[in-house]
Amino acid sequence: MMIHYLAGYTRHRNKGGQALDPSAAREYDPEDSAYRIDPTSSGQGGTEVHKDEYTITISEGGVKKDVILDLHLKRGKGNDSDMLRIYFYYSPVEKKSFIGFMPRHLPTRNS
Repeated sequence: MMIHYLAGYTRHRNKGGQALDPSAAREYDPEDSAYRIDPTSSGQGGTEVHKDEYTITISEGGVKKDVILDLHLKRGKGNDSDMLRIYFYYSPVEKKSFIGFMPRHLPTRNS
């Protein structure tokens, strides 16, 4: 189900939608599910302190480059059995989202 949301989020961004619009993925939810999944910033503190864990290499415009997984989709909290995080980078050049890490939390500034 979360991949459907990420696909919807990507379509939303490709049409000029805002990065952190909480209704972005729901607009394209093909199964009209009742899940609450939000696109969220990964948080500057965590991405700076643990930069290596938030960095992936992609090919953008035919050039390899390192990018920060600055966004994630989230479901649940803490270590709940239904908790899931999908960290990704949206490339406006490629018009696609690159999944870099899942299913658990990456470290935060304080961890």
